[in-house]
Amino acid sequence: MMEAAGRTLLPWGFCGAARGRERFAGCRRRRRGAWRWRAVVLAACLAALPRPPAARAHGEAHLLILELTRQIEAATNNAARLYLERGELQREHGMYDGAEADYARAAQLDPDLPGVDRCQARLLADLGQLAAARARFDRALERCPDDGESWVGRARVLLRLDQRRAAIADYWRGLEHLREPPPEYVVELARALVAEEQTAEALRALDAGIKKLGPILPLQGYALELELARQNPAAALARLETILARALRKETWFARRGEIFLATGKVVEARQSYHAALAAIDRLPGRLQQSPSMVKLRADVKTALAGLTNAPAAGPSK
Repeated sequence: MMEAAGRTLLPWGFCGAARGRERFAGCRRRRRGAWRWRAVVLAACLAALPRPPAARAHGEAHLLILELTRQIEAATNNAARLYLERGELQREHGMYDGAEADYARAAQLDPDLPGVDRCQARLLADLGQLAAARARFDRALERCPDDGESWVGRARVLLRLDQRRAAIADYWRGLEHLREPPPEYVVELARALVAEEQTAEALRALDAGIKKLGPILPLQGYALELELARQNPAAALARLETILARALRKETWFARRGEIFLATGKVVEARQSYHAALAAIDRLPGRLQQSPSMVKLRADVKTALAGLTNAPAAGPSK
């Protein structure tokens, strides 16, 4: 038994087989899609009200929790997974008492249900009980050593315990087991490696993530900055081109490319990129052109071009 902010977390929950965990994850995604459809009328009414993003997210979570509660009440067979999923929604939105109760009920209904230990460990981490969270992640991994989410969860706890090297090892293990890891997991590993002055390893981690997820901006953008930090503009430009190829809004990236070309003495290419940035801004709707960020970007690009007025305009730089 473990104490959590004056409450007791019951030591139930077994990870089960890896395929059970995968079925649970897939089931969760399918159910979540179904809940969204069933709650569409209420969601539309809430969306019509002017609210900040945090309020909208909380409102949507409340709808999902209500729908799960309805499903739990109507369940004619084992509702353990429903309790576990409702508990996770509550934990993610700071409703820790409800989350703890739901995890305990899920484990009581199905002691072999995958993910209970992991969810309870996350709750302990959220409550700041890091030693207890680590111990619960240890148990989750003993029971299911191929649970990538538990490896990453323990890595996050280890970082907060200032055990960065151990955290890095856990991140690698977790990412090996996750087919489509959230991009933030990859970035967290890369940042930990940079903190250990292992930039090459950080780039290897980012490229491993790109291999699984594609050259998405959170990964390729950070890799671009790391390439520049280690004085490798050619590699940075190659990464920037993959970003430009996928970007719907290109003006900022054209300007960034101009900066890199200018820093490497490629004046002609810099001028071309800056003009491409201005042209991209001009193609935006008027309201976007007048946004503070675009007004500033246009001013910065024009200032950079003015500095190139007396620069040579011969053929492309070598």
